[in-house]
Amino acid sequence: MKICEHWTRTGGLLSEADMFRLAGNDPATLLYGSGDWLIAGWDPLATFTAAEVNLEVERTGDVPPIHPDLMGYFAYELGYTLDAALPPAPPVAGPLCHLEAYRHMVLCHRPHREIYRGLRSGEEAVSPPPRKVAPAAGPFM
Repeated sequence: MKICEHWTRTGGLLSEADMFRLAGNDPATLLYGSGDWLIAGWDPLATFTAAEVNLEVERTGDVPPIHPDLMGYFAYELGYTLDAALPPAPPVAGPLCHLEAYRHMVLCHRPHREIYRGLRSGEEAVSPPPRKVAPAAGPFM
């Protein structure tokens, strides 16, 4: 899949709460912690499992120094599927791997107080699979 994205950069600082407000009620992923970057994506453009990822990205504008092409969820049990020497994976309620390319991206670099906003378009859109994790019960809203 080919994705085109255009980035703009402004000064400022966003909190985790600000990032959630930007997504509204759309499915979203927020990566946060005590590091330099807050990263949010919402409005899925394409959904992949680890084995399906075939992505080409064309970037224009004020491209950020990091490239959050895919965001999502890896269960600890994913290792069982990657190493044949391990026993079968224990049953889990959610997906082992769920990666998404989001239409809207916002990155906030805390030390330099910079905000990068990205808008993506793609040749094809893939519908997300049915939600297997209850809202607000994991890394997805």
